[in-house]
This record gives sequence, C-alpha cells and structure tokens, in this order.
Amino acid sequence: MVRAGRWLLGGYERWRSLHRLTGLFLAAAFVHGLLDGTAFGSALLRWSYLVAGGIGVAFYLYRETVARYFLPLYDYQVAAVTTIGPGLTELALSPVGRPLHFTPGQFAMLFLESAGGWRRHPFTISSAPHDDVLRFTIKALGDDTTGIQTLVQPGMPAVVGGPHGRFDHARGTDQQIWIAGGIGITPFLSWIRALDRFPSATRVDLFYSTEGAAPFADEITAVARTRNVRVHLHDTSARGYLTPDEVLAAAGHDDPRAVSVFLCGPAGMVGAFVRRFREAGIPNRNIHREHFDWR
Repeated sequence: MVRAGRWLLGGYERWRSLHRLTGLFLAAAFVHGLLDGTAFGSALLRWSYLVAGGIGVAFYLYRETVARYFLPLYDYQVAAVTTIGPGLTELALSPVGRPLHFTPGQFAMLFLESAGGWRRHPFTISSAPHDDVLRFTIKALGDDTTGIQTLVQPGMPAVVGGPHGRFDHARGTDQQIWIAGGIGITPFLSWIRALDRFPSATRVDLFYSTEGAAPFADEITAVARTRNVRVHLHDTSARGYLTPDEVLAAAGHDDPRAVSVFLCGPAGMVGAFVRRFREAGIPNRNIHREHFDWR
C-alpha cells in the first residue's frame, strides 16, 4: 500500500504540489456557493459565509502569489553532512553573506538543492546562535529525509527561511522540566549549546528518552556538568516507556504550581504527559509544547 501510494504521488514534491491545489477547489466551491445562493436562509448566514470564505481565499492567494517576497531568506552552503546514528543525520551549513539570527529553540524552513532537485522542509535548528555554522539534526522519516545522507553533499547550495516559533525556556519559571522524545531533542540541543549566552532557569531537569543509546549524550552531559542542568537518560529498550510519574518523582519538586515543563517528541507521548501534568497540578500556562508554531 505504501509503495503504491509513493508510485501514485511520485514522492514528496508531487504530493506537496497536489496538496497546494486543494486551495483552488475550495475557492471554486466558495464561488459556486455565492452564485447558487439557495443555501442561504438569511442575510446573516450569507454574510458569514462571504466573510469566512473570502478571508480563506484571500489568504490562499496571498500564500501562493506574494508571500514569498515578504519571507526573510538567507543563502547558505552545505559545509558537512554527518551521520550521527541509524537514520539520523546532521547538516552543517555555512552562511553565504548575511547569516540567520535566531533564538535557541526556533525552527526554520530549509530549502536544499540536492541531486534530486530542490526540496524544502521545516526543521528545528539544533545549533547555538553564535556558532559559525547553522546545524539541523534530521531523522529519516520520509522519502526526502531518508535520502539526505546520499543526495546532499558538501558544497551544495541551501536557502534558509525564518526563523519561526516561540519554544523558548526564557518564558518559563525558575524551576523547569525539559522532556525530549527521540528526535525531539533538537530544540534542547540548541538550548544546551547556547547556555553560556542564554542561561537557563535556576533548576532544570532534562529527560531524554530514546530507544538504545542516546545521540549527543556525551555532549549534553558534559555541558550539563558545568551548568544547573540535571540530565536523565532513559533507554526505552531496557526500561520501557518513560512515564510522567517517573519524571515527577525524579524531578522532586515540592510545589507543582512553580514548575514549567517544556516537551518535544511524538504527539502521543506529548499528549499523555500534558494530561498527567495538568492532573498533578502544573498550570496549563506553564506547559509548553513544540509543534512548529508559525507565530
């Protein structure tokens, strides 16, 4: 079934092009509704339809025509492609001209010209803002990300758009819990690598859950030893899934209302943790999730 879908769609870029065409169908349906008019039983319903549909069509036209001229774009060149582990690759990009300025924890839209043509994806930035290169740590989850290790080579051009997102530990309290599941470590990597210039809270517990050995574990623990960060590595293949109760017990905070939690990982894991933390008394305003927020 998966192979049939890939054959039919022709890979990510063809799927993306088809996905963008859905806006045309919605616009056609909106115009059809206006011309028909029989579905409206009142002036209020007609005007509500006109306003809601008109805003949607306007945003679609803006996104497909002029938005690209207002997005900040930065030219880069691939400096290194490093295999970190099975299905895990780190790209290092060198700026060509003006570099991107970002806050640790943000993500960017990465445009890569590979042997298979131009590709674009949103990825969390895993380097610190003051590093000489811009780093993205990428897990092989689809056709494009799987081919990065072989299709992308040093010297190839890249374009970076952004930055985006508000996943920032500076928004938290003095007592914080950071929870990373698998590739969800990427924003925390940026935080860890930038601690000398973006100090963390008074007390931080970082829980890093992986299946098998944790990538970047040596680097993370080395930095943590010089900072106020306690690192908890959790191997699910040996200990089972990390649970919210294990986190709460290991962190050992007396007043949950004074704790801020930052989570990045699989949606199911994050959802379960959020529900349990709310039950434990951590205010919803203190629970922060990374989910590619464009604001």
